[in-house]
Amino acid sequence: MVEKIKATEESVRRESLNEFLGDFRVEERHYMRESKSLFLNKKSMVLQERLFFRNIPLSNWVEHELTVEEGGDLGHLAKACSIFSKTLAEPSGSKLLT
Repeated sequence: MVEKIKATEESVRRESLNEFLGDFRVEERHYMRESKSLFLNKKSMVLQERLFFRNIPLSNWVEHELTVEEGGDLGHLAKACSIFSKTLAEPSGSKLLT
């Protein structure tokens, strides 16, 4: 009987923690920046992201500027430089705005 009560308490505790962590999400947005000079034409992607708990922002926008090579995969580049781990937030809760 005691073991059953402990197992139930642990199950409820685990479930409530999963619900709590499910309320965290990452919002992302990105845009392209092109800087032209006399001899150099540089394209870069600016990625901005911030962390939310429900509808409350927990951080300011964190910005990364990434140089884009010709024919590069922008989606893969954006995922590679993200500082907020997607495993902590629900992947469906994150948004990629252009």
